[in-house]
Amino acid sequence: IKDVRALEGKLADFNLALDKLRTNTDVTEIKDTHDQLKFDNERDRKQIVALFVESRKFAEDTAKMEAKIQAIHKQAADQMESLGPDFQERYETISRINLDYKKDIEQKEDHLANLDRRIEKARNELQSDDYKRHERGLHLQKRLDALRKEEAE
Repeated sequence: IKDVRALEGKLADFNLALDKLRTNTDVTEIKDTHDQLKFDNERDRKQIVALFVESRKFAEDTAKMEAKIQAIHKQAADQMESLGPDFQERYETISRINLDYKKDIEQKEDHLANLDRRIEKARNELQSDDYKRHERGLHLQKRLDALRKEEAE
């Protein structure tokens, strides 16, 4: 495929040169076009090489990091094994308890956040004009009831 692409590129360049020749284009203009194409191709080649080098370095860095992570995991596993089965069982029990606590804390934090949202919503409703009119209406209704009761006595 690479050979085909290279040959297609050469054919395109040749066809361009042939077209310029047919249209009686000056030879210096053809040479300038050739030089420009050559310059562009070299610039593109350098960019591709730089990208390839960068990609290879990134892949190498990733492989090194993965190797370090595996070494750390192996070291931790070796240390756990060296402590004996009683300690391992105790560690696993404590880890499960810790996980349960984390889940419980997360649920309680979610519940607290939900309560905070409800409180904020209630505060906003209490500050709304509709609520203030309703509160004033209830106050007037109580006053009217008190006056009627007073009048009835």
